[in-house]
Amino acid sequence: MSEFTTHMTTHGLGRYLIDLPPTWRFGSGDVTLYYGLGTDFKTVDVEVIDQGVTPAQFHAAVAWRAQRIQDVTNHETHRSMLVGSWPVDVRIDDGKGGKGREGILLRFFRSTLGGGSQAHELHMLLGNTYVQLTAKSYEGVPGAGPVETRDQVEARLRTLARQIFLIRDPARERPGFILGPIIIDGPQDHERATINFYDPNRLDVTLEVESMAVTPDESPRLLNRIDRDFAASDTPVHVLRRGKHDFAGMAGEEVLFTMEEQANQSKTTIHSFTFVGESYRPDPGLPRPSFALRLSAGGDIYWDSDKERLARQAAPDYLMNESRLPSFAAHDPSPSGILDPPPVDASLTDNEATAVWDAILPTIRPRPGAVALPKPRDEPPPPISRDQAQRDQQALDAFIASRPD
Repeated sequence: MSEFTTHMTTHGLGRYLIDLPPTWRFGSGDVTLYYGLGTDFKTVDVEVIDQGVTPAQFHAAVAWRAQRIQDVTNHETHRSMLVGSWPVDVRIDDGKGGKGREGILLRFFRSTLGGGSQAHELHMLLGNTYVQLTAKSYEGVPGAGPVETRDQVEARLRTLARQIFLIRDPARERPGFILGPIIIDGPQDHERATINFYDPNRLDVTLEVESMAVTPDESPRLLNRIDRDFAASDTPVHVLRRGKHDFAGMAGEEVLFTMEEQANQSKTTIHSFTFVGESYRPDPGLPRPSFALRLSAGGDIYWDSDKERLARQAAPDYLMNESRLPSFAAHDPSPSGILDPPPVDASLTDNEATAVWDAILPTIRPRPGAVALPKPRDEPPPPISRDQAQRDQQALDAFIASRPD
């Protein structure tokens, strides 16, 4: 087991850190940022589309997406669904930090039946990392109440774009939320994210982590829910372990189970496993989010190999494909003739998977300096003497008495 559990590598996990086997990588991730915690909160979705992207691939992907949206007509306005596309300056430090930073803004209607609500997307290329920011506007929508203007929504996207940076060492980064290769150093009040890691040597293995900053803990808790789910399942499961398992400095629960299923109604039996853990805390907040982890392997879900990724890079929809388009612009995302991938056995044994799980959970820990200290309030005025206070009051009285009314 030494190849999995020794010389582990540190990765960012929002405002925490996690150590993973040395070959494992960030696979995909997105986070919804919330501004305000009342009924009038605003959100921005941030997603890492891909890494290793060239400027030519980036521009081709955004142009492909814009064209597909432009080709659809809005039935109310009788115009294209695409409102417009503009370059956006996402440089920092008055342009001094602009190397390798560029952005393109797309704005389009969200429904072909209405001319009100619009989607705003800021596509960014940071070095070779493609990031997409998305927000919605409801200006002019009947019954929407007081809402932000479209210009205000896009101003927030532009501001946020200048608060996103590539990371170097996750353990020594500035305050903010780490999402794979980037860190978001903004003033958001809540964060809800899903981050996936995978093993390029075992493409069926996925570690999915969900984190929520201020959302209350799940209720009922994991052990109660999983028993209910097992009772309703048609597939028998074998529980390897279940019970309390504290991690990330919080109380926690876990369930580790395996399944044996027949593949495609054949006589072939596929072995898979799913390990689930949840943390619980009495004080939700940015410094103390809840975590839900899911380590799985086996079945018909697995990652593309590096060779397959390289083979697809020449395709015009390499970065933007049918599944990423808004529903009104997408064609059939699963055209006939394309078969589902064949299911595979888990590439880790139950003992190996348990050892990896037990090696990972204790490493989840707060990242030093991940949450910026609250800004101090305005400095109180310096104290003054009693004599000075009396003179100030006399001057104020004299000024009031001198006014005609």
